[in-house]
Amino acid sequence: MTSLADKQVLTAGDISRMIEIAWEDRTPLEAIKAQFGLKESAVIRLKSHLRLAGN
Repeated sequence: MTSLADKQVLTAGDISRMIEIAWEDRTPLEAIKAQFGLKESAVIRLKSHLRLAGN
């Protein structure tokens, strides 16, 4: 699997996929970090931000 850690900016598709994976709760946040290059705290903040934006 290709890591996106070297990318400067995540695309909307990258973010959408990452959130989909994170919300499934089957994928450990460490795996998301390896794939997308974001720390656990950043994924949690992004999920929270998107959840609040949807309300």
